[in-house]
Formats: sequence, structure tokens, C-alpha cells
Amino acid sequence: MADSAVAFAVAEAAGSVDKTWRHGDQILAVSLLAAHYLAVGGASAGVDGRDVLAETIGPISVTYAQVAAATKSGASQLESTAYGKRYLSLLRRNRGGPIAVS
Repeated sequence: MADSAVAFAVAEAAGSVDKTWRHGDQILAVSLLAAHYLAVGGASAGVDGRDVLAETIGPISVTYAQVAAATKSGASQLESTAYGKRYLSLLRRNRGGPIAVS
């Protein structure tokens, strides 16, 4: 994987995390989101953070979740990788949901 691809992913992810996030969550969130971008972009070889749907021990077979499957069903693309799922949990903790005021 090229250093420039990693640098671009980190810079892109850093734009989604600001100083309003909990101090301890900022670096982890940027790292997870960058890893998600790299996995979805196919920049990684081998294990790319996708969920394992099935595995067989002899003669070794592994089936990974498809990135497109998550987006076709209306789910967030972030839910297509383990990195994205962890980022979403940090996002919820730092951003929460909508607030109703009456």
C-alpha cells in the first residue's frame, strides 16, 4: 500500500473529526475511519476489515461480506467494515442523535 494512499485517507478522515469530540476518541476515530476508507477503496491486501460471513477449516475457505451488499440494503457504507462499525460507535458517543425542543 502506498504511503500516499494512507496519508490521503488519514487527511480525509481527519476532516470528519474535530475538537468537539472527546479528547481520547479523536485519534482512534481518525484511525478507524481512515482504515475503513482504505478497506473500501481496496488499498489493502488480505484482511480488509470486512465481516467474515463463513469459514471452513479444511481445505480452508473464507467468505467475506461484500461492501456493495451493505449499501444496497440501505445500510450505511460505514457498516460494511469492522473499522466503520467501530467508528460509528464513537460517532454516536460524540455526536449522539437529534435533540427535540418544544
